[in-house]
Amino acid sequence: MKTTTIRYAFTVLVATGILAGLAGPSYGQFTLYDSFVTGTLDPSLWQGTTTEGTLTAPVTEFIRSAETGALQLGLTSWGTDTSNSGTTVTRIGVQFKQLGTFGSDSIIGIKAKVTILDASVTSDCAVNPDPTTNHRSRAQVIGWFFNDGSGPGGADDTGNVFAGIQLTKEADGSNKVQVFMGKCTNATCSTTILPAGVTTPALNTTWGINTPLILKMRWDRTNGKFKFLVRDPATLTSETAVIDYLGLVNDNGAPTNFDLKAFRTQNTVKNCSGDRKSVMMNALFDNVNVQREQH
Repeated sequence: MKTTTIRYAFTVLVATGILAGLAGPSYGQFTLYDSFVTGTLDPSLWQGTTTEGTLTAPVTEFIRSAETGALQLGLTSWGTDTSNSGTTVTRIGVQFKQLGTFGSDSIIGIKAKVTILDASVTSDCAVNPDPTTNHRSRAQVIGWFFNDGSGPGGADDTGNVFAGIQLTKEADGSNKVQVFMGKCTNATCSTTILPAGVTTPALNTTWGINTPLILKMRWDRTNGKFKFLVRDPATLTSETAVIDYLGLVNDNGAPTNFDLKAFRTQNTVKNCSGDRKSVMMNALFDNVNVQREQH
């Protein structure tokens, strides 16, 4: 009887090991990446990035600092006043540097406390035919997660699939929380699309000035989903959302060209002849935690 029991236990252990091996990657706990307590941006953790406008559509003010004990990203952007077509897109942010290795310990989840200090959007330009959603400011948590194999690879971003969560000030003055997913359609990812068949759920949560929200996103690679959570730390109310792309978008492995995980403020301003428009966003990001893939 004793020998039988030992053999049975050994069989269970072997079977458990086999099942674990077939289950795919596992995910570690969220762990602290940076809380900015030193009041400076650590160059081993962060790389600053900017995309500014032109002489006719300038960025006039920006802030990228950790002096307040949180990452502050502020940006004031203007459109051109010589055209009634198109928009001007500008951004300022920081990219994660300790990204890990795809398929081993890469970042698959990001959590942070985000507080909007100020945001404004001037009135829409009625004579510019672009949709009103192209005139707004955003505070974003964004990442590239995989490539769908549609591009040539190498130093070309085509086919890189990204997802994120953002707090937006819209042209109608509303303060929205949005989740998103997209795919780069050219070498520099200056054009993107929502992959065919994928839908992005709308959230009911809104944001207020000087009222922090906890934003969390996680890539569930095994099940082909991006999962999101928004929580109010004061009331503990929360809302979740899922973007499901399983069977709709190919996962062909690591993003091409380079990996990207970032915080940023991004402004899109309508160009408006004789009536220059502006957009502004000033946000704090703090208590940054990450989740990494484990095997």
